[in-house]
Amino acid sequence: MRNFYKSLCGCMLFLLFSSIAKAQTFTPRTTNIDPNVGGFYEYLPKGYNPSASQTYPVILFFHGVGEVGTGSTGDLKKILDNPIPKTLAAGTFPASFTVNGQTSSFIIISPQFKGWPTDADVDAVVQYTIKNYKVDTGRVYLTGLSMGGSAVWSYACNFQYASKIAAIVPCSGGTYWQGLAGAQAMAAAHLPVLAATNQTDPIAVAQTTIDDVNLLNSLNPTPRAILEVYPVNGHDSWSLTYDANQKIYNGMNVYQWMLTNTRNKPSTSNAATPPVPTKITQYTAYLSADQNTAYFDWTTSNEYDIRHWIIQRLANTPNFVSLDTIGGAGVNRGGHYYHFIDPHPLYGSDYYRLIELDSNGKSVTYTILQVNKAAPPGTDLKLSPNPASTYLYLNLNSTEQGALKTSLLDFNGRVITSWTFYKEAYYWEQYINIGAYGLKPGTYYIQVIGAHTNQTKAFIKQ
Repeated sequence: MRNFYKSLCGCMLFLLFSSIAKAQTFTPRTTNIDPNVGGFYEYLPKGYNPSASQTYPVILFFHGVGEVGTGSTGDLKKILDNPIPKTLAAGTFPASFTVNGQTSSFIIISPQFKGWPTDADVDAVVQYTIKNYKVDTGRVYLTGLSMGGSAVWSYACNFQYASKIAAIVPCSGGTYWQGLAGAQAMAAAHLPVLAATNQTDPIAVAQTTIDDVNLLNSLNPTPRAILEVYPVNGHDSWSLTYDANQKIYNGMNVYQWMLTNTRNKPSTSNAATPPVPTKITQYTAYLSADQNTAYFDWTTSNEYDIRHWIIQRLANTPNFVSLDTIGGAGVNRGGHYYHFIDPHPLYGSDYYRLIELDSNGKSVTYTILQVNKAAPPGTDLKLSPNPASTYLYLNLNSTEQGALKTSLLDFNGRVITSWTFYKEAYYWEQYINIGAYGLKPGTYYIQVIGAHTNQTKAFIKQ
């Protein structure tokens, strides 16, 4: 009899823990992800089993500046003021969403930042989530409001990270890319965007988001950027956006729209077996020891029908520029080593990419690689005094000559005003009257772009 009760109790415990494992959960985690993330809320869908093979799409939600905190149990509760965590805590978030006949449930991670998040902080959350949860890595979605929306824009504008995510939904957020480089990063990654703003927003001006979406849609390749402008006043564009009953695009809510975007390749189980694709085993870009030359190398283990390779560079230009075309090794010719030399890399960041073109005109674009050529001593842009109250002096000593497009940017990277100055000698100094623009005390930026320079420096307005 004792053994019977022991077995019965064991079965009951097994059933209890099984039911807990299969129920949807919303749990605070006081776990340090990186120095700026001390905790997060974890939502796991019904049926989630860390030991099973099933993977799930994931939403990473980033809060606003009003919810920053240490990640402790008490501070984490601030995040519950935001729509997605709030509905999760209330148990009213839909358990699943159906798109094109396929039903999916999300893992949702809501980290708490101690201060304004950097791209590295966001990437730490991305990597932590992929490592510790059953994530479908082809369906990672980033969204956030206000400060969190700005963090989403910034991360997506980084060549290093844009291809890691399937889509972004920034709400009432500013952008941080420099020139067109960030937009080009998103275009190269074919990253879909759904950006929301209010028609009159006193904090994140609507025109910034409108300009961002228009810029993205003007590039080639064109990302699928969608703009949602609500005809209301105020900063809160997120309550409507995150409402599962709100039809955002083509009769879908925002969560369904996310699920229409994936980096997973479609199944070809019923298709004929394709030829073995070209495989690259080495792919690097690097500078010579004196930094006067850039090298771009790649090695293939096999090649199928490669007509030629196109080497492109992006540096101080709106779009990638083709530097050279190299013929392929042919059809089924085995592997080959390729070596390209760029004798004139520009100061600052140079981005290289490789395009494979076959005899049918089909192309494959490979990952973007970055090298950084340091400017000679004394060529860094200097601002003084810093902090400044009325006048700000700009100093740039270098062999650079010609037009310098100079812009005054606010904290969110928006252009307040621009000038074109001309540098005719090695020594260049220019002063601007920052007192003429009604700037409130805070952090601003000066950006200077020339034929061989692209620099941005921060200063504080007293």
